[in-house]
Amino acid sequence: MEITKPIWVDTFTKKEFVLMLTTFLLIIIFAGVALSAWRFLDHRTNREAMHRLMSMQPVPPVCFDPWMIADLPESARPRCCV
Repeated sequence: MEITKPIWVDTFTKKEFVLMLTTFLLIIIFAGVALSAWRFLDHRTNREAMHRLMSMQPVPPVCFDPWMIADLPESARPRCCV
């Protein structure tokens, strides 16, 4: 059985192949860095929103009391309080 050469051997020179491979790897690395930065910024925005919401929270928060839903129709009340 004869061993065949890969198709890229006759199509590209070694220098062209290394250049393409390097370009491909740089694109992959750039995409990874961009997605990581996007994730970091998204988490930072979430933390800022959480801190802003916590600062607006009344101290101490009101605990649930059944009188809060006493005026609601029965179909709108949670099953635990019917």
